[in-house]
Amino acid sequence: MACTFWEDPDRVLTRAHRALEEVVKRKAMVTQDEANSGPARVYAIAFNPPGRLHWPNLSPSEQIGRASLFTGTVSAYRNPRAHRELDDQPDAALRELLLINHLFRLEAEAEVREPVSPVEITPG
Repeated sequence: MACTFWEDPDRVLTRAHRALEEVVKRKAMVTQDEANSGPARVYAIAFNPPGRLHWPNLSPSEQIGRASLFTGTVSAYRNPRAHRELDDQPDAALRELLLINHLFRLEAEAEVREPVSPVEITPG
């Protein structure tokens, strides 16, 4: 995608947003029903504590901060791009591409949270 970026930044950025959502959806095993509310919901299910994905060795506030990067990007960049024609300035388009790239890296570092097993109580 990055090789053709300057030919059509809007198309490349739109595809990158979709690809990120799909990668997160698959990794977090978000169902189609859960995903129907859109990418912000996908990212909330995946990353908002106690989400299906997490970053080992990060504090709860850092987990929330990273989750907010994903959901905030939807509101600030993906939704405007999906709902109207944007007049992309080259520097703004490049910053958005770098942001999406960073989110892909954060997703790659995230691990699937192991389900919590119910505590077995033995009579005694």
